[in-house]
Amino acid sequence: MLIGLDFVFAYIDNILIASLFVQEYRQHLKRVFGREIMKYPLTSKCKFQAESLEFLGFQIFSKGSAPLFSKIKTIFSYKRPERVQKLRRFLGTVNFYHRCISNVAQHKYLNEYFKDSEKKDKRLINWIAEAIKAFDKVKRDLTTLLVHLVPNIKMRLMTDVSGNGSCAGINH
Repeated sequence: MLIGLDFVFAYIDNILIASLFVQEYRQHLKRVFGREIMKYPLTSKCKFQAESLEFLGFQIFSKGSAPLFSKIKTIFSYKRPERVQKLRRFLGTVNFYHRCISNVAQHKYLNEYFKDSEKKDKRLINWIAEAIKAFDKVKRDLTTLLVHLVPNIKMRLMTDVSGNGSCAGINH
């Protein structure tokens, strides 16, 4: 129903309209409201001409996006796990924001603990200096980053669902 509108990002019951100028925004609104999908009533969660908004764990700005502080606060305050299973849980949470972490591949020391391990591995972790640095850097990187959008590049919404939860990310 919104196919072909490259300025619209739809996810479940959310519709985001990206425009550079107010006049362009009004034209975009007319095109969206002209579609059959708009026969449903607007709700109190609707925001128009927002300078920024929260969407799928990110604060979206006109110049980019950043992880929501409320979401990364938990990651930042996470204590170094003692067991492999808890490290796996931590990295699963961090992975949601992996595109926000510079040189994420350099954190390979954290993945070394998963060699020959099973999902619910309760082995104690013998932390080495490089892994401690990587663990602390992941948390630090998430608190200092603004991801800048590149104008005129198409964006896509990537989603993943498992038996334990779901996640999504905006890629460009």
